[in-house]
Amino acid sequence: MSLEARHDWLLAQIEEIADMARKVALLVDGRAADAETAALRAETEAEAAAVEAELEALLESRYEHSHVAMVDPRTAARILRPPQRICAYARLLAARAELLAARGDEPAARRSEGRALALMLEASTLEDDPERVDRAFIAALAGREPPLATGGRQRALLRALGL
Repeated sequence: MSLEARHDWLLAQIEEIADMARKVALLVDGRAADAETAALRAETEAEAAAVEAELEALLESRYEHSHVAMVDPRTAARILRPPQRICAYARLLAARAELLAARGDEPAARRSEGRALALMLEASTLEDDPERVDRAFIAALAGREPPLATGGRQRALLRALGL
C-alpha cells in the first residue's frame, strides 16, 4: 500500500474514531435517548479499545506505544517520522482524549490532549512544506480552556507558527 493510500486510510480511521467519541459525548451529556444510551454504554469500552488498537497499528511492529509514550515529544516525533505519521498519531491521541473526557477521566484526557499538541508542534518542525502544517488543529488544541500545560519549547513553537 502506498504511503498516500495508507495516509488516506488512516485519516478515515481517525474520522471514524472521532465520530465514536462524539457518540460517547452525547451519552455523557445526557442528550442520547434511553434506548441509545444502553447501546452507547456497551460500545464505549470497545471504542476505547479501538483507539488503542489504532495507536498500536500506526506504530506497526517497529515501535511499542507504551515506549513511545514514555519519551519526550521531540524524541517521540523523531522516532515516529515522517511528519504525516506523527500527525496521525497525534490525532489518535486527541480522539482518545475525547473518549477519556466522555468517561469523566478529565486528567487523563488533558494529558492525552497535551501530548497530541506537543507532537503536532514537533511535526511542524519536521515538515518541509509549511502548507501541510495543520494550524487549525494545533490552534484548537492550544485554545483549550483551561489551557493545556506546555513547556518552553512548545510555547516557542506556537509563537513560531503565529498561534
